[in-house]
Amino acid sequence: MQASKDELMANRPLGRSTFYRGMSAPHDQNSSKDKNHSGDDKAREYKKRNGGF
Repeated sequence: MQASKDELMANRPLGRSTFYRGMSAPHDQNSSKDKNHSGDDKAREYKKRNGGF
């Protein structure tokens, strides 16, 4: 499901902020480096699957 560039630009402020807030929530609750690292890996995989940000 590819959004057009115009759609991405229009949705960017809300989309990016909600995406990163969602990804960072576990990091706020757990200071464990392992959990932070696995969260970063999930974010990286998500970006790869969805064409990057």
